[in-house]
Amino acid sequence: MIKPEQYVRRIVESLARIPRRGATLRGEREAAKLVADELDALGYEVSEHEFRAPARFGSLAIGVFALGLVGLLLGFEYPLIGLLIGGAALLLVLKLNDYRSDLLTRLLSSGSSRNVVGAREVENPTINLVLSAHIDAAQSGLMFHPRVKRLFAKLNAQNSRPHGPLYIPTIMLGAGLAMVLMRLFNASGWLPDAIQGAAAAACGLTMLVCVQWSLSPYVPGAIDNASGVAAMLLAARELGSAMPKNCNVYVAATGAEEAGLLGMRAFMRQQREMIAARPTYFINLESVGGGELRAVTSEGLLGTLYYRSELNGLARHVARREGYGELELVSLMAGTDSAVPVQHGHQALCLIALDEQGMPPNYHEMADTPDGVDYALVAKTANLGCAVCRELDAQG
Repeated sequence: MIKPEQYVRRIVESLARIPRRGATLRGEREAAKLVADELDALGYEVSEHEFRAPARFGSLAIGVFALGLVGLLLGFEYPLIGLLIGGAALLLVLKLNDYRSDLLTRLLSSGSSRNVVGAREVENPTINLVLSAHIDAAQSGLMFHPRVKRLFAKLNAQNSRPHGPLYIPTIMLGAGLAMVLMRLFNASGWLPDAIQGAAAAACGLTMLVCVQWSLSPYVPGAIDNASGVAAMLLAARELGSAMPKNCNVYVAATGAEEAGLLGMRAFMRQQREMIAARPTYFINLESVGGGELRAVTSEGLLGTLYYRSELNGLARHVARREGYGELELVSLMAGTDSAVPVQHGHQALCLIALDEQGMPPNYHEMADTPDGVDYALVAKTANLGCAVCRELDAQG
């Protein structure tokens, strides 16, 4: 049998070679086939599930903040109309951070994405285990330039609750709409004008940044997230060689994560009966190819979503017991697939590897290539995830 580090290297290199691995694109379908073939060879019962999705999250942000800009500009002369339009934009921004629904993104979909699900079931299971990793790759853009990321990381370094990238423009939009509301009561003066104008400028700048992002090329995605897929498949291989006795094992390779976590949202919808049948635990592997391994305690593009502590505590205990060292905890200023089951009330463990800036190395950069991946770390992550699964199985 091929050694773990060789196995994950083969998976990472194969996925990174696929061009334009973005949501709904041909590259994503090729990645789905690669994972499906791999799971089938490992002895899992494989199924594929399609769902509608937009190709780019940036396009959604452009539309929402364009609506906000229109509302703020109209609000100078027509406060009621501006408040209604801008209020609708604010509600849509908040809706983007609600992972229990994907109505907005489905309405604005431009094509089909897909999940690949592998299943190994046992007699009389007491729990379900779901190993997940997203197969799609992100687009680059000026917002992911190393200098911009360093500045963003510096601003959040002293904050125990890091704010996501949508936080500032959303706050500005809300402040501008407050000024529009005041105009309905005949408020005037330079201060409301200045705040409303600054809010409109923030919406316009957000739009321009997202336009540039939407026009940028797709990255190879070796670390984000071919490394996560490789770790997931290696863990699936190890579990399949000696199946747990008390739990069903499901391997979910999700699509359209970079377009708004849509693959995991679709998985929760499509697998509703399985998830409801018994306690279900989620272990998500996200960008585990470089830096120091961490377990996520909270995350969010806008607000902060907190994980329940039990599964993180179990993972830290297993890491110490198995000789992996201390598994540090981290709050993310972004969104991962595990946020979806967490918001649905399930326990989830998200393993991610971060550099000194608190981000995956070469995050959303064209430099995210296989030669920058720490394959020993990928294999270590897979083994830790597998050990957590076996501990859950032992506890029943």
